[in-house]
Amino acid sequence: MEKSTEKNGRVGGRSASEMGAELKERGEQMLQQAQHAVSELSERLDLKGRVDANPIGMVAVALGIGYVLGGGLFTRFTGRLVRFGIRLAVLPAVKFALVDRAAELLRGALPEADAASPATSR
Repeated sequence: MEKSTEKNGRVGGRSASEMGAELKERGEQMLQQAQHAVSELSERLDLKGRVDANPIGMVAVALGIGYVLGGGLFTRFTGRLVRFGIRLAVLPAVKFALVDRAAELLRGALPEADAASPATSR
């Protein structure tokens, strides 16, 4: 047996029940501190007001935070989502640029109508 353990079940002069009570007290203190920190953060961020105003958005935020904290940020799936999102974001801009360029080319290729054309002089 260890030198600090005596035959009567004491370690360092304290019994197991004393050590258990101390651990329980420390755990309760830590729980109270964590609850206080969470409630303070909730008040600062006005989470209840935000959830009441936009519940679906807050669920989406919670899902995103859980996804990142769960280790999903650096996965193949996330890479695919990012590429898909970039395509969706860039596609309208490219389409607009192509249509604009095509319109410029067509304007330059078509002959301009004369003011004295026979169709307008009648």
